[in-house]
Amino acid sequence: MEYFHEQLAMLKELGLTHDNTLTPLGKDVEKWIGRADLAYAVQLQRCLTEEATPSDIIFWVVLTALSTTPIVTLRARYDYFVDRDGSHTELPHSMDVWSHWIQHEDVSMFRMFAQVAGLQPNVLFGSKLLHSDDTVLFNFEKWCNYTGLDARKLRQAGRAVSDAWRLFCQINGDSPEFRKLFGDPKSIKLTSIPWLRLRRRFPETQSWTALYRMPGTTSLWLVFDEDLGGYQWRDMLHGHHGVLFQDDTPIPLREGGGCKARLTPGRQTKGDETSWRVSHLGYYNRVRYARRK
Repeated sequence: MEYFHEQLAMLKELGLTHDNTLTPLGKDVEKWIGRADLAYAVQLQRCLTEEATPSDIIFWVVLTALSTTPIVTLRARYDYFVDRDGSHTELPHSMDVWSHWIQHEDVSMFRMFAQVAGLQPNVLFGSKLLHSDDTVLFNFEKWCNYTGLDARKLRQAGRAVSDAWRLFCQINGDSPEFRKLFGDPKSIKLTSIPWLRLRRRFPETQSWTALYRMPGTTSLWLVFDEDLGGYQWRDMLHGHHGVLFQDDTPIPLREGGGCKARLTPGRQTKGDETSWRVSHLGYYNRVRYARRK
């Protein structure tokens, strides 16, 4: 019930409801309900009226499509993102796709996805016929093994992005703002987007700022627990708490504050208390330390 009230407050903050009824903006994003985190869907919809570039919109399409996908699910099971403490030296990744952007999980995920989409667009967005090509799939799965990614979950992410793009075009394809940026929605193919160029450019300042100002984001305080080998975290706004392990995020963790995240409820604990999962983690004071590659 507590989470329900928090979500109602977020809907009001997003401008989707007023006096328990949908606003015009709420009606525009109604089709995203059950498909994405509405805070991301709203940001994507607003891109059309905020003089965003096509690159901005593709960035937010990917984030919206994967907004309910915890980043850890894209990692191979029992694996790690980056060996920050040297505990995985016996099983190193042959390729590193995570350590070059340390500020926000969403940006790390976008850069990883854009790299895969640039190298293997037909695997992520192609037809079932292309998916049946054993050689292409073998090379894709081999690349995933080199990087510690889950090939099946990554292909699911590709389908989610395709579905999100299709829905975005369905909602906005006839609007003058959309056609000014993209033309006929039927002419845009995800396989033809310059993903590797987008990977090098993002995030733009406008998109970066939006990540930290998004309703539903809260500040966390972290304390390292030697017995658990992870970080005890506490939500500074609502008092929720839990444990976060370094292997489960590409973002380097540290004790103290300075980080923001979104929280989603998990299973009930033995004491009938709701457990909480950290997602979309980012450090807002690391911008000046950005490492690009």
